[in-house]
Amino acid sequence: MASWNHEGIIELFRSDPQLAAALLQGPLGVALPEFSDARVEPGTMVDLKPVQVHADLVVVLRDGSLPVLGVVVEVQRKVDPDKLFTWPAYVAWLRRALRTEACVLVITQSERVADWASRTIVMGPGGALQPLVLRPSSVPVVDTVDDARKAPELAVLSAMVHGAGHVETAVEVALAASMAAHDLDRDRFLLYFGLIRAALGEAARKAFEMHSQGARFFDEAQQQSYEKGRAAEKAADVLDVLDARGIALSAEQRDRILGCSDLATLRQWLRGAVTVASADELFS
Repeated sequence: MASWNHEGIIELFRSDPQLAAALLQGPLGVALPEFSDARVEPGTMVDLKPVQVHADLVVVLRDGSLPVLGVVVEVQRKVDPDKLFTWPAYVAWLRRALRTEACVLVITQSERVADWASRTIVMGPGGALQPLVLRPSSVPVVDTVDDARKAPELAVLSAMVHGAGHVETAVEVALAASMAAHDLDRDRFLLYFGLIRAALGEAARKAFEMHSQGARFFDEAQQQSYEKGRAAEKAADVLDVLDARGIALSAEQRDRILGCSDLATLRQWLRGAVTVASADELFS
């Protein structure tokens, strides 16, 4: 089975919370209340003991400032009987916190896991929870660049789900998703391209890398990853020199150095770190 990156899936929803609404309305056919935006909100829940439990991600649909639906997004790789008890707890906690309706959206790569997760969870006499499950066969095949650019996160999810299938289809969805990801910032491109490539079956991966466009993305991702690694090393060198010389840095200044990706600027800072009398002087 192709790679199924748990954190990668969550990052898609974190980057585009509207993806949860699109999947509920589209493949799952759920009638949603009117809403103006979707936001990622804290998913840590505390009970009376107190013990914390953590949902993978919580997306809240809001109409203005008013919450109208809470969605617990869970990425499920295997059958886990404990989830039959934690999913109802997540939904009940979210419903109480928001004072509105709530549901659980399960994302899985396995039809077998989807069959298991789709079962109604009987809470007791008169009560039940029905998980909403996005199975692999329900994920749209996003195989055109225009469609992928309209919804990059959905395109990446499509590539992750369908990348291990028919080679021609796998290459088409991988190319479309890669084109859409390439339009985004560097870090998201590197993350999304890594997810896309890892999801491809062996034959599709070879075909993708032999395709002129796929080869270009692969080379560019390698180069950008190398440059990102070089920048991280240079930033660490700047901090090491300043720390060794006893030059104090504010949290903002430290974050500025660590967040810099321009090698020329980092080289300039490294030279300056040897002689400056203060951190402010380094940035002047």
